[in-house]
Amino acid sequence: RTNAEKRPLARLCGMTLDHKLLCFVEAFLPSKQKWVLNWLWRDVYPVLLDKPSLKKTQCIKVDQDEHNWLACTSNIEHEPYAYGDAIAGLCNWHKINRNFTVKKS
Repeated sequence: RTNAEKRPLARLCGMTLDHKLLCFVEAFLPSKQKWVLNWLWRDVYPVLLDKPSLKKTQCIKVDQDEHNWLACTSNIEHEPYAYGDAIAGLCNWHKINRNFTVKKS
């Protein structure tokens, strides 16, 4: 998804107890630069989300964007008060379907 200005969409979702997808946060970002994604993982998500629930998070899946992956993993490692014992992994859907969903010019 995007908007008229072609800004990237940040989406943070979780899974309910009956395995349904639930989106908590959706926001258009100014860019996908490293500092934006680092700010998102370091400052925004811990403030917006319920701290006890966030600390109980076990697994965080991210897409194949390298900047997002680095921001996520570095903040999980260096901010244990926010993310508890969560581990990061790449989303299998993005790994399998990437070639089919990315428009090639």
